[in-house]
Amino acid sequence: YRPGRPFHRRGARALVELPIQVTPRLRVPLIGTTIGLAGARAAELAERCLGEPLVNLELHLMDFLDRADGLEALASHQAELKVPLADRLRALDAVLTTFRRAGYAFVRLDEAARRV
Repeated sequence: YRPGRPFHRRGARALVELPIQVTPRLRVPLIGTTIGLAGARAAELAERCLGEPLVNLELHLMDFLDRADGLEALASHQAELKVPLADRLRALDAVLTTFRRAGYAFVRLDEAARRV
């Protein structure tokens, strides 16, 4: 999406916005937290996005950390920390495998923006 003036109208600015991916219909965000919480069903979320010309998968460092990484105090505030890291990583692997098998290329956001 290229913002216009006002910003909420489509325009031709050099700035390219790559929105967070959501699933069709239910609009579930396809982000690390959701994937980790979905567990074994995470691949189903990915499958719902197949066919999209661009899938923007947002991940944060928190998606790769566990309570044992000194984050025990955050566990009550960060839902993903209630799920063991190994389980979250398996869910992420299932999602990435789903996109890889469907022929998606994995690129950084700057490359994705150039391709849009």
